[in-house]
Amino acid sequence: DRRREFKLQELQKLASQYAILFVEETHDDGARRESAYSLLHATHKMWFSATDAGGHAGGVAIFLRRSFATRFERFVSSVLVPGRIIEVTVVGLQGRLHVGCVHICPQDSLDDQSSMLASLRDSCASVVSTLVLFAGDMNFVTEAEDRVRMDDGSAVRVVTVVGRQWSERFRELTEVHRPE
Repeated sequence: DRRREFKLQELQKLASQYAILFVEETHDDGARRESAYSLLHATHKMWFSATDAGGHAGGVAIFLRRSFATRFERFVSSVLVPGRIIEVTVVGLQGRLHVGCVHICPQDSLDDQSSMLASLRDSCASVVSTLVLFAGDMNFVTEAEDRVRMDDGSAVRVVTVVGRQWSERFRELTEVHRPE
């Protein structure tokens, strides 16, 4: 369909501009993964994880430009939370780089959100002397007005303790979308 084609075109455009690309909400059904793979396999190494758990289809992906990847000798990937958190450690003569892609859904329970953040914390703590870079969509809601419904503009009234803690501890890493 047109939306899918548009997303693939955007993916290709972004992949041509950046050495590392993190993609959340891939909602991978196999066909999407194959489309991205066939589009970028010549220029990028790719890692995917998808899930349908709990009725919430989701997925995350990391794309690493092959010309950048030649600087490294070994790639170790793992899925911390299926469809929600993946990570790749790349090892080379000049050091190590640990990258990860995170997607936390607003529908995830507080326990699930806390568990995902704990696995992320533990993963980062385990990679000593390594540059660590995680990117993603946390979907933390700290104020009821921070999220609006696209169909009618009304506020989404879901405020999470985890979101408030994140914004208090990492204010500089918190971005809140504001409709124009």
